Amino acid sequence: MEDTGPGIPPEHMVRIFDRFYRAEEARTRAGGGTGLGLSIARDLTRAQGGDLHAENAPQGAKSSGGAVFRLRLPVR
Repeated sequence: MEDTGPGIPPEHMVRIFDRFYRAEEARTRAGGGTGLGLSIARDLTRAQGGDLHAENAPQGAKSSGGAVFRLRLPVR
């Protein structure tokens, strides 16, 4: 999945899968969320033998930036 938002600041990228972690811009009550969604998603994925990875999409002809999340699950 790929979005077209501003992406995830590099200093936050290393922690986005930590429980209760939210990037500075999302820490206000208006930003919502508990900081558990990505952690739970990765835990469930790993419990199935897979992995969930995030990276920023480079801006260019085919992309306006944003974040890319890759979900990999084993085929049984």
